[in-house]
Amino acid sequence: MSGGMQQKAAVARALATGTSLLLLDEPLSMLDAKVREKLRYELRKIVKDLDLTAIHVTHDQEEAIAISDRIFIMRRGEIVEYGNPIDLYLSPRKIFTSYFLGESNVLEGIVIDRKSDEVEVQIGNISLKAYGEGFQKDERVVVIFRPELARLEPGGSMRIVERSIEKGYYRYILKDKSQKFIVKTFEKFDIDGKIDLRIPKEYVRVYKYPERGLNNEIALR
Repeated sequence: MSGGMQQKAAVARALATGTSLLLLDEPLSMLDAKVREKLRYELRKIVKDLDLTAIHVTHDQEEAIAISDRIFIMRRGEIVEYGNPIDLYLSPRKIFTSYFLGESNVLEGIVIDRKSDEVEVQIGNISLKAYGEGFQKDERVVVIFRPELARLEPGGSMRIVERSIEKGYYRYILKDKSQKFIVKTFEKFDIDGKIDLRIPKEYVRVYKYPERGLNNEIALR
């Protein structure tokens, strides 16, 4: 019996008891990628169709986002943040959540301008605008944005230093002196090409700089 069939059989045995609650501890972790992707949606459909409650433990962030109604992010045995997948992915309250849940650009910057509900932050040689309140000019902050929510335009001051393909995207590493940025896009650009980085301000998150430092804030342990 294949790994996928074994997992289906295990779920069927649990359902045969008449339970309304499923406790699933890494149920798909030992399966190959194709089977895992197929079963995650089958498992979600079973839970929905039978109106069950399932607590699904996984270290696979993509899996958690794909199948859950609500995610609890944990670190060192404690809940860091919880909410629905979209909110946690796009507008988390915690720096660690942004760092842990999928890939992000996590950068240090300085506030160079602020208005009522907007701030402008300097990161190396570029500046980004974002919605945010409660920040002061010259304040040290953390800026986070998702690679796939940025866009690239030819002719800027940055240089493409690396290009790869990842799940249908071109994944670029950009360098601007001491800063590096990750961007994912469907557009193809040449290695060593000069490029400009654009991120709509609604996709840029700005956080107070952690008292114990950024590295400690995003440490997994």
